[in-house]
Amino acid sequence: MVHFQSKGLSPKNFAERMIKAVHKRKFEAYIGGKEVEVIYLKRFFPRLLHKVVLKSDVV
Repeated sequence: MVHFQSKGLSPKNFAERMIKAVHKRKFEAYIGGKEVEVIYLKRFFPRLLHKVVLKSDVV
């Protein structure tokens, strides 16, 4: 397992969140940690996200 994958959601935690979303009949379900924050950042502040991505050290 790659080092950054060890900080991710466990399959059990993901499944619990997905089942909850299905029971609520959600059309879209955002499941994650910081990834969900980026979704909203892209929606409301696309230029800011672009600058953050340019400055980030992507692996």
